[in-house]
Amino acid sequence: MRSIFRKILFIFALSIMIILLSMLFGCSGNNGGELVSPSGGTPQNASETDTQKHTAAAATPEPAGSVTPEKTTATGDDISSHVTPSPSSAPSETLRTPGNTPTQDPNEIFLDDTPTPERPTPEITAVPATDVPATPTPRVTPTMEPITGDYYGLTGKTYSDYPYLNSAEELWRIDNIIKSLITEDMDRNEKIRLIHEWMVRNIAFDQTQRSRHVNQIFATGRATSQGYSEMFTVFMGEIDVRCKLISGTARTENQTWNAVNIDGEWYYVDVTMDDPLVGGHSDYPDGSNLRYTYFLVTEAAISADHTASDELPSPSATSGRYHEEAVNKAKNELLTKLAAMIESGEVENGFIIDGPEDIDNAFAGICDAVSEAAKNGEAPFRFTVYAISGTSESIKELSTDLLRRISDFAAEAYRQKVNCTMRSQEQELFGTMICEINISELSA
Repeated sequence: MRSIFRKILFIFALSIMIILLSMLFGCSGNNGGELVSPSGGTPQNASETDTQKHTAAAATPEPAGSVTPEKTTATGDDISSHVTPSPSSAPSETLRTPGNTPTQDPNEIFLDDTPTPERPTPEITAVPATDVPATPTPRVTPTMEPITGDYYGLTGKTYSDYPYLNSAEELWRIDNIIKSLITEDMDRNEKIRLIHEWMVRNIAFDQTQRSRHVNQIFATGRATSQGYSEMFTVFMGEIDVRCKLISGTARTENQTWNAVNIDGEWYYVDVTMDDPLVGGHSDYPDGSNLRYTYFLVTEAAISADHTASDELPSPSATSGRYHEEAVNKAKNELLTKLAAMIESGEVENGFIIDGPEDIDNAFAGICDAVSEAAKNGEAPFRFTVYAISGTSESIKELSTDLLRRISDFAAEAYRQKVNCTMRSQEQELFGTMICEINISELSA
């Protein structure tokens, strides 16, 4: 028994020695005797000296000039590191390629400067959100661009080809007025008429006699007869119509007018006299002061009250066909305008007389309107009658006849005495009669 016990004890002691020897040799290959658990967790049995070293390393501040990573961003497959130098007087960063690097200096940072492959920019195909309002297209306002060099007009002329212009801007303005008025399909006479009409409606006669030239007309909107004639000459030149300026007198006053050549004959135009002064100014509220009395007239017609200082150009026209044509077109346009004003209610209780045959028809319409007004007890009752020129001998005679007939009918319609008044105004193309019916005070 004792021998068996000794053998067991010997084997146990030998096992202890083997284990101790194994532990001794294992620690020498494991950096200071650290025992790493098989699971990779916290080191076991670490020496106190190694623990102090790790603690000191963690607490040691970064040397001056070191770079602290700011953040790492990822874009697709590319990852780039952004570094921020510490705010000190550290030396600037030196970029080197790892692999060609000398002994690393602790104050240097080495970045991989291998260029990142460029990515193609994707096309944007997404539809904008429907809840985002579309930006409206700004409305472009035309502006006058400064002209620094020669401006070539509609027929290739420059302002220096006209003795009445002082700048390229004046020619540019005239050309833009022409473009707004006429089209290529218009005949020459129609172009002249529309320019004549524009000047009458947009320029006022200058009683101070100061606005004598084109540049002054653009500045003031007013002109003397010389200013009208100079501007008209430039207008004609830009639509390729031969035109001359004529000086002389009209009704004993100094006057300037124009002669234009149509089909080899000279016709006469006095824009100033076709823009008559009315009550100290040359514009009715509706612009109806426009006349054609001196538009494309013959030498005989212009010589009735105009006397030229020099001999008139020859041959002068003897036919008034262009004048009549212009007047008829103007009357047709006027009828259309007046009818539209009445239809829209701009002119209340309006009536048109276009010829002797329309007088009785107009009177019948007036009677219907007066009857309705009397039934409703409407007084005063006003209405307007437009009579195209040529309807009768004169608007004054026509208004006198209508006033008598309307007064008689109104007395019966209202069943009492009435007082009718009528104001009439005769112009070249038409006359206006405004009638008002009131209950007579004597019948009260």
